[in-house]
Amino acid sequence: MSTAGKVLVVFIMLASIVCMMLASAVVQINFAGNRQLDQIAKDLAKTQEDLEATRLETIQVRDKTILVQEKIDRDLTALRAQQADLVRSRSQIVDMLERLKYDLDAENRKIELARAALQTRNNEFDADEKALDDLRKQVQGLKTSTAQQTERLQSLRGDFQKNHRGSREMLGKARPE
Repeated sequence: MSTAGKVLVVFIMLASIVCMMLASAVVQINFAGNRQLDQIAKDLAKTQEDLEATRLETIQVRDKTILVQEKIDRDLTALRAQQADLVRSRSQIVDMLERLKYDLDAENRKIELARAALQTRNNEFDADEKALDDLRKQVQGLKTSTAQQTERLQSLRGDFQKNHRGSREMLGKARPE
């Protein structure tokens, strides 16, 4: 064989060894790739199952959250309605209290006016009582004075009648009949 043939055989042999090595490397890469591909497929399936489970949990949590939010909204609406009722009641109570305060002030003013009028009447009554007592004293004084003057009048009448009789008697003696 010629040298070129020998070199060519060696190259072919080397090329075939390199091809076998490359083929075995490709087989190993394919085997490792397939194993990883199977692992990735299993991981993907597990991840998809987990994702589906997570989706279901998310849906359940979202449904629960919606229910809780709706309940909170209903409770909040009820609380706001109660608050509005309480504010309305408070407003009515404050209004009633203000009216009662106004009425109380009006009644207190009436009471004060009545007390002032009563005090005035009491003062007038006291003044009238004092004037009446003064008049009673005057009447008593006049009664006493009248009694004294009546006694004096009686006494003077008696003296007059005595003098009159005496004068008549004197005139009767002095006159011849």
